[in-house]
Amino acid sequence: MTSPGIGVGVSLHVDVRDVQRVLEQLHHNLSFGQLEAFLRTQAVPFLQQRAAARFAGEGDEVSGRWSPLQLSTLLTRAQHGFPTAPINVRTNQMKSFVTGSFGDVVGAGGISVLTWPSQANYGGALAMKIQTAQAGRTSPPTVARPVIGVGEKDNIFITAALTAHLMSGIGSRIIP
Repeated sequence: MTSPGIGVGVSLHVDVRDVQRVLEQLHHNLSFGQLEAFLRTQAVPFLQQRAAARFAGEGDEVSGRWSPLQLSTLLTRAQHGFPTAPINVRTNQMKSFVTGSFGDVVGAGGISVLTWPSQANYGGALAMKIQTAQAGRTSPPTVARPVIGVGEKDNIFITAALTAHLMSGIGSRIIP
C-alpha cells in the first residue's frame, strides 16, 4: 500500500546514436553475405562432423542405431569384392558426398536458406542410395538407416551459434 503523495520515478536516458549503431550492426549481421558466411563456416562444418560421427557409429541418437546388415547382403558384398562393414559404406560414394558437401545457400526476400547436403550433382544412383538409407525400401526389403538428420541438441547448438553471430559486434555497444 502506498501513501498518497509518495511516488517512484524512473528516468531513462538513451543516446539514440548508440541505438542506431546497434541496429546498424544487427542489420549488417543479418545481411545475406553475413548469414551465408555463418552457414558455411559454422553450420555446415557442424553438420558434416555430425554426419561423419553417424557413419562411424553406425547411427546415433538422431537416426537411431542402424540395424545390422542381413546375411544375404554381407554375402553379396563379399562376392563383389566390397567390404562387409561398415554399414552404409560400400563404395564410399554416399559417405563422401554427405560428409564432404558444403551445401547450397540461397537468399531471397530477406531469407537465407541452407540446403544440406548440396543438391548439385545429386541424382541417379547416389540419390537412390541416400533415399534408401533415409527411408528404406520395400523391394528389395531394406530397413532405413538414416545418414542425414538433425535433432534437438543440433538445433540448440546451431541456434546458439546463430545468436552469437547476430550479437557479434553488438555486445560492447549496448553498455558503455
